[in-house]
Amino acid sequence: MKKYLVIFIVLMLYSGIVFGNDTYPITYKFIDLLEGGKMIRADNGGNSKLYYVKPSIEGETESLSIWDNIERKNMRGLTLNDVKIQYSFPYRNNLLFVSEENQKYYLSMMDSNANVVALSEIINFTKDPINNRYSWVRINHTNEILLLMNENLYKCQIEEKSIRIDFINSKVKAITGFLGKYENKYAFLSEFGNSTEVYFADKSGKEKLAARIQLSSNLLTYAINDKIAVISFTKGANSSWLYIVDAQKGVVFQKLISSNGKFIKCFSKDNNNYFAYLTYGENYYSLNIFEFDGNELRLNSSISLPLEMIGLKELCVNGNYIYMIFSNGLSKYNLNEGLLSVDYYPIDEYMEDDIEVIEIDNYLVLTAEYTTMIFKMTENRFWWFNRFLKNFGQVTVPVFLILIILILYKKYRSQRRLLEAIIDLPSSGVVFVLDKRSRLRKANDSGKAMLKITNDVPMKRLFQYYCEPQRTKSLKELVDKVMNVRETFTQKIDIIDDNRVKEWYFSSILLRGLTGKFKGCVLIGYDITEQLERKRMTNWAQLAHDMQTNLSTIRLNAEQLDCQEKETNLRRREKILHQVNLLMNRIRDIVTVGRSTAPELEYINSADICVEAVSEFDEVMFPYVSFELNLKDFNLYCDKAKMIRALRNLIENGIRALKEQEGKIIISNWNDNKFAYFSVRDNGVGMDESQLMKMNTPYFSTSQKEGGAGIGTMIIQNVVEQHGGSLKVDSEPGKGTEVIISIPLLNKK
Repeated sequence: MKKYLVIFIVLMLYSGIVFGNDTYPITYKFIDLLEGGKMIRADNGGNSKLYYVKPSIEGETESLSIWDNIERKNMRGLTLNDVKIQYSFPYRNNLLFVSEENQKYYLSMMDSNANVVALSEIINFTKDPINNRYSWVRINHTNEILLLMNENLYKCQIEEKSIRIDFINSKVKAITGFLGKYENKYAFLSEFGNSTEVYFADKSGKEKLAARIQLSSNLLTYAINDKIAVISFTKGANSSWLYIVDAQKGVVFQKLISSNGKFIKCFSKDNNNYFAYLTYGENYYSLNIFEFDGNELRLNSSISLPLEMIGLKELCVNGNYIYMIFSNGLSKYNLNEGLLSVDYYPIDEYMEDDIEVIEIDNYLVLTAEYTTMIFKMTENRFWWFNRFLKNFGQVTVPVFLILIILILYKKYRSQRRLLEAIIDLPSSGVVFVLDKRSRLRKANDSGKAMLKITNDVPMKRLFQYYCEPQRTKSLKELVDKVMNVRETFTQKIDIIDDNRVKEWYFSSILLRGLTGKFKGCVLIGYDITEQLERKRMTNWAQLAHDMQTNLSTIRLNAEQLDCQEKETNLRRREKILHQVNLLMNRIRDIVTVGRSTAPELEYINSADICVEAVSEFDEVMFPYVSFELNLKDFNLYCDKAKMIRALRNLIENGIRALKEQEGKIIISNWNDNKFAYFSVRDNGVGMDESQLMKMNTPYFSTSQKEGGAGIGTMIIQNVVEQHGGSLKVDSEPGKGTEVIISIPLLNKK
């Protein structure tokens, strides 16, 4: 579970980096730059057209283009010869433009098919040789517009094929139109001496002076229900005056605002009026939203923009959104959702001032007189995650990464301790740790002994480097199988050890990394030779038990043979009976190993045990063996039959050690205050140190090549253990072996 959690967190970090380009819900990606012209959108009930006005270097118009959408489909164009367009603006689906031709000025209308369908001359207009200023407003619920040209105000009535132009007033500084069904249709500001007069015009066109305010070089007006807001400011100043003027009451509210008037906008939402403006302080910009309740401005919200935003160029209101254009980027704000985007682009390199914003589906257009930039909006799926990283990442991300590292390190340490514990367990059999390239990384002492790895043999080499061609061939094949299938499984294999085939049971445990990638495996093997032999001996014990019945029948019939007439027949019967008894004793040995039973303790003479054990060996069968008895007469509590079996097997081992060469078997006994001792010593081939170490191993035999199965050793060990005694072995190669059995004199019955 932890592995999948870590993988999920890593994927979240990765996806946040890939898909979250910023820390806000949306991002505007720059896709196109149109140089040399300005884009104008004409909209009439959702059916919009895009006009692209491209003037020449000298200020003349080179061409007019019309598109149905931002992809410039169904593009049409119009080239105007000897016509200089001074100003253009949309009217329904058409384009109105002021042009100069032969020192006369005209207002023309071009339809969406690039045809000029109406034209009318503008009278009483004087061109400013330095800077011409134009603005226009539409009078609501009419086909009339107000056109302000260099302080000359005109009312234009637009028909389908004609335009009527009436001069209204001069020295007009600013105009605005009312959007509701109010008594007055529009208002304008006119210069009067050292002041500015505010006029309202009703539906009949009758003008009424409402107020006089301080004259300023820059004036802006906005309609607020049936009132107007006047913003008076000087270019470059950091403060502006806001006046709210009523047609009947005059100035009803005024306030000094700490922002340049260019960056103060008025807009309406849900029948409420708001003022938005930007202030600069402490190295960052703040957007402030105030609501005007008819008497006072109340702060609605204030948000600080990122420190990286520099060089404010424009503040635009478009529908429900406020756009802030900076020298190095743009930002979008919504009154309900807050700050929606902050994107960084070198806008100052392409655009001057007087930037307008156009929204077209998922596209945003920034357009000025000579440059148009097009952006595409995309949603940031993980903006909240990126914002968290930005706000808290400097602290939390390093802490989080440290925690992950600690968890992984702890897991690594736990896995490493587990492997070390498995390797260090004395009963764990052999353990091999391999990497994904079959290189042996670690092995326990038993594993090193199997592969005969000494301290001077380097690790971390391919496993086959440590395998002998024939002896551990099956082990190498097992490792190759693990690396190929890369699955956990168990398998039984044969390994040759000291010229003896042993059966091993191996299990593979896969090692995987954080993402589940195969990193290697652990091989654990157990020598099951003894268990299998013990199982076989149990089966033999059952068979031997069944054979006792047959041997008893043979012995009974042999005893009943009448051999009085011939002495040779009598001796033959005695030999038959002797061999039957020996065979039955062998069978009892097998049963003793296969079926361990508690000893039947009796008070027995120790010398009798030794004599009876020796008597089972016929001198005819072993003519090269001489027996020497050094016996003492004392009694002890023991199971006589089992003690005889133990001594008999010791004598057999001594005879085998003679290798059919003349030799001597010496049987001795003695005692002290606590123990009785029985010794069997031969002068045979003896055993080296490694063979002595294996004496206590079940089924160990030094004569496996001659058919020995280690059963005698097992019998000796079982008898000694059942009597609570001990076994001592002294041997030297070429000189012989002595085995001493010690058991308590007073075993409890």
